[in-house]
Amino acid sequence: MTKSALPKPIIIDLPYQSIDDKAEIEKAFVEQLGYETLSAVERETLHYIFDYPTVYVVHSKKRNQHTLRPEYTVYVGETNNIRSRTMQHLREDPKTRVDWKEFQENLQSDARSVWQYVIGNPHFNKSLTLDVENRLMHYLLGSDAVKNLNNRRTNAQGDYYTQDEFNQIFSDIWMELNRQDPELFPAEEIIRDSALFKASPFHQLSDDQIAAEESIMDALSEALAGSGDSADSGLSRLIFVQGVAGTGKTVLLSHLFYRIATEMDINGRINDEDDEDILETDSSLKISKEDRRKAYILVNHNQQMHVYNQIASKLGLQKH
Repeated sequence: MTKSALPKPIIIDLPYQSIDDKAEIEKAFVEQLGYETLSAVERETLHYIFDYPTVYVVHSKKRNQHTLRPEYTVYVGETNNIRSRTMQHLREDPKTRVDWKEFQENLQSDARSVWQYVIGNPHFNKSLTLDVENRLMHYLLGSDAVKNLNNRRTNAQGDYYTQDEFNQIFSDIWMELNRQDPELFPAEEIIRDSALFKASPFHQLSDDQIAAEESIMDALSEALAGSGDSADSGLSRLIFVQGVAGTGKTVLLSHLFYRIATEMDINGRINDEDDEDILETDSSLKISKEDRRKAYILVNHNQQMHVYNQIASKLGLQKH
């Protein structure tokens, strides 16, 4: 299938608690299509939203009291069952997660204060939705309107069937999101010019970067677990990464910092599970905020330090 023949994304923006409200769903779909009513064929298209893998973007907007500029709190995820996932987020996550507690409080004061973009496509499969999720995190990090950006787990995927369609499918998704809300989803060229985009931990790593990262993560895990050569030394571990300019050291550093801060517990255990459906049902795979390994990054460059501060603040790795 040629790129021009790829199916267009199906995107609806719903009040978060309206996932089972048929009238609200059809109203949102009508607005997205620009029609007055839906035909039977168009109603059938909703099958790709509720019965296929989907990606979703939960968002809540406030105005900064000083600048009056919009500030969004955003959660990005993917799932095989959007109805079930929505209910799980509403029931369980506010008990343990600050970001979902904020969403819950907003919903209690105004039922239409939290909305959710649900994104479907007839070509979606698990790997493709994981890649869309990862790149949405990458792009939204570069959106000035996003103040808080969260998700459960994100890793760019390796090779898979239909990977050659990914770039075009994502570009179509972002273009449609930009059409619906240019404030939250700026044009691609604006995002790509952002310093946060360029230093983002959500870049897809090269094979060499992946090999270096895994080697470093394994060494850290071994040291923290008290095994191997460093078990009895009681000394810190110093790891050097060398490479000429342009080989991706900055991106690797950002990616490593994010993984250490979100995937490694105090004993060096690494949870790199990227399937949110599994994480929701198997609590043993989750690492609580209290059990996470603390990570710090030292940057000998004022401008780059500001960029890393912004990234860490948006991703909830440090206080604003």
